[in-house]
Amino acid sequence: MRSGITLIALVITIVILIILATVAINAIFGDNGLITSAEKGKLEQEKAEARERLSLVLADAYTEKITNKEEYDQNQFLNDFIVAREPEAYIEGPESNEISLNGHTFELNREVPELGDYLGEAGNLPARISKIEYTVDEKGKTISVTVSAVRLENVLNPQYKYYIKEEGKEYIEKATQAGNTYEFSDLEEKNYIIKVELIGDVNENYPEGLTTYEETGVISLSPPYYPAEVPKISDGMTPVKWNGTNWVKTTENDTEWYNYAKKEWANVVLGDATFTASGSQEILDESKAYSMLVWIPRYAYQITSQYHQNGTGAGNINIVFIDTNNQNKSKTQTYNENYPSYTTGSGMSDYVVHPAFNYGGTKLAGFWVGKYETSHSGSTTIESTGSSNTNVTTLTATIRPNVTSWRNITISNIYTVCTELNKTGNPYGLNTSDTAVDPHLMKNSEWGAVAYLSQNTTYGKGTEVTINDNSSYITAAGNYKTNTNQSTTGNVTGIYDISGGAYEYVAAYVNNGSSILTTYGKNVYEAEARYKDVYKATSTSGSDSQSGNYNLLTPTEKYGDAVYETSSSYSDSTSWYADHSDFPGSLSPFFERGGGHLSDWAAGLFYFYYNRGNDNSGYSFRVVLPVM
Repeated sequence: MRSGITLIALVITIVILIILATVAINAIFGDNGLITSAEKGKLEQEKAEARERLSLVLADAYTEKITNKEEYDQNQFLNDFIVAREPEAYIEGPESNEISLNGHTFELNREVPELGDYLGEAGNLPARISKIEYTVDEKGKTISVTVSAVRLENVLNPQYKYYIKEEGKEYIEKATQAGNTYEFSDLEEKNYIIKVELIGDVNENYPEGLTTYEETGVISLSPPYYPAEVPKISDGMTPVKWNGTNWVKTTENDTEWYNYAKKEWANVVLGDATFTASGSQEILDESKAYSMLVWIPRYAYQITSQYHQNGTGAGNINIVFIDTNNQNKSKTQTYNENYPSYTTGSGMSDYVVHPAFNYGGTKLAGFWVGKYETSHSGSTTIESTGSSNTNVTTLTATIRPNVTSWRNITISNIYTVCTELNKTGNPYGLNTSDTAVDPHLMKNSEWGAVAYLSQNTTYGKGTEVTINDNSSYITAAGNYKTNTNQSTTGNVTGIYDISGGAYEYVAAYVNNGSSILTTYGKNVYEAEARYKDVYKATSTSGSDSQSGNYNLLTPTEKYGDAVYETSSSYSDSTSWYADHSDFPGSLSPFFERGGGHLSDWAAGLFYFYYNRGNDNSGYSFRVVLPVM
């Protein structure tokens, strides 16, 4: 009996020892064991180290982007830059949005550039959609989508689900198919977002599966081809289009004259231009004098991010082209001229008609803007302005590339030069009636209309316009064909010198009672209201302050001018793209825009500054020409 008890005790002891051993083994080797925990800790440390090393490299790349814009691009250049600084980094291709280091893979935001989310251990990552590209057809009725995915070999029977929704509504599933291209057709003039989902059976050799979906941003179909109002031309204007090599004469009925969906804006030359026959085309002779303008169509806009804030980037601006009844092209919606509610940091609750198109009581279909900073009839070469005294009104304004801009002229004389472009006997053949053609010095509101259209990703460049850093003040920095990054469209059809070159006087000032207003700006100060933008001041005896004047701004007081909406304060690098801001006041009551050639800090679409309006060697101007 005793031996039986002893045997049972022995068995129990052995079982206990086995349990204890198992516990000990699990404590060391189990999912939460000491060794596994140590391995996890090491993994987290390696992941953190990889993130830190890559982040430092991308910080250097961002500095390179800011300081060396001419050579920088976000694809192969960025790849080469990263690998040169961090040779162990791996990027699959020049457009890949994944980057790996020491076995760890992260999202790569090339546009900033910066590191995104952690994706996982290299070699053990799920299949995922890496990019959704889309195009809009010329009629604005179809969105064609092409999907790129990575690591599809890890999924059995991969397929794509395609969804679409109107902005603010629910998604509608349209198709499930193996193909990575799809067309959303018969669409209306609205804003859409497209979602694509990657589905399939998980490969048993690859248990991690796949990520689910990716979305596009907002795609606007409002409208992408023709503006709601066609460009209006007058006597003395000839439409021209770019044929890939030259400007050629065309007609206002030519469907290839412009295509705003392709960021191709309408251009005209004035009546002094010379054309040379070449086969069936008439080519603009650029060796002779000519002046060129660009059409800005009437539109309503809505800022949806970074409202009244600064930053190294810029906010999003939605744009809808409208007619003079404030309706979109399909006549399905009317847009308001009353400013909507807004939230600092986010944006406006609705669209508003841009005020630059309401011109002294006349609702404009759009207006023509000087394609380059203004030069004059003596500026025939880049070596000289052609005149020893340019603070006069007897020279004729011209608008062309590869010449020095007109400087050393007061804002008062600038006003006269611009308004007399259609005076009797003008060399351009422009109608002499101001009720037909009314040229004038660009206003702040008109500057804002150009800046907002350029910042829009559908119709304009959508990114920062590169500075014209030519220290000789040569328009388009000497070559508009190669310096297209200095254009508001990123191609030759846009407006140049809008960032850098010379500082540009505009017909805008704070009404502070300063004697400077009449000393250098008498003609602007005494001009009719349609020719200028006037801002409130904290004092009308010249004792106003910059900060006080800025703080008087409200969106219902002044909007659309790329001042309050696109800046956070009256001074310093407080505008979009960190452009410098200094609001007018006291003895410098006039506005200047665009900045100069010296640095990116003091130049840009959203740069504004104060000045006296005197004749200065660094200051030029731009012509605006409405056709009624």
